[in-house]
Amino acid sequence: MYAAAIARGRPAGIFTIAGDSNSEWAGYLGQIALGAYDLRSRPAYAAVAARFGPSFQRRSVAVAGGLRAADMFLADWPDKPSVCDRAEGRFACELRLSRASIVFIQLGTGDRFVWAEYEGHIRRMLEMSLQNGVLPVLVTKADDLESWQGGAPIDHMNTVIRRLAVDYQVPMIDFHLSTRNLPVIPNPQLPDRPFTKNGLLDEWGYYFHLSAEGKEMRILTTLAMLAAITN
Repeated sequence: MYAAAIARGRPAGIFTIAGDSNSEWAGYLGQIALGAYDLRSRPAYAAVAARFGPSFQRRSVAVAGGLRAADMFLADWPDKPSVCDRAEGRFACELRLSRASIVFIQLGTGDRFVWAEYEGHIRRMLEMSLQNGVLPVLVTKADDLESWQGGAPIDHMNTVIRRLAVDYQVPMIDFHLSTRNLPVIPNPQLPDRPFTKNGLLDEWGYYFHLSAEGKEMRILTTLAMLAAITN
């Protein structure tokens, strides 16, 4: 699929992101772009970062705090850039503007109360990617907010992502799995509520924003996937 994207004229060294606050530039791609994340001990990842250099500079129009999967298709949104066509949603606009050969789809936290609709929207994103000759990479999430707050079955959205990766035969990062052994930082005042666990911060007893360790894991798993695809 990656080779086919390149054959269709999409640049080999460009990827993009569709995501929520846990994918925002400053704590994620911007760490590479600004040289804030030291890759000298990981030469293979440094080579990938150099190969996809312009992608780390880019701020995707399909990333913003609180976004749900359905928001990828809304024609109107606050501060919609003029470079997006009037009828375009965030996802279609970003695929067109970036000309990316790879798109990482990492959504779900914002869908905690509309979890039953999630699969249909992710399928639509997959279909749109493939129709445009873009390789989609699905990414599970570290939290289970749809279960904690929304009444969904445990691990519902991640189960959907894992199944869709098989159905569509596309790459997947099991980010949820990668965060299970990240350090737990205890809170002396609230022993039953640690400051961080599984790469997530404690926020009023819920865990959904990535901690520093979670952000680092997001960077590393993204680089690892890019290395796997290109090698």
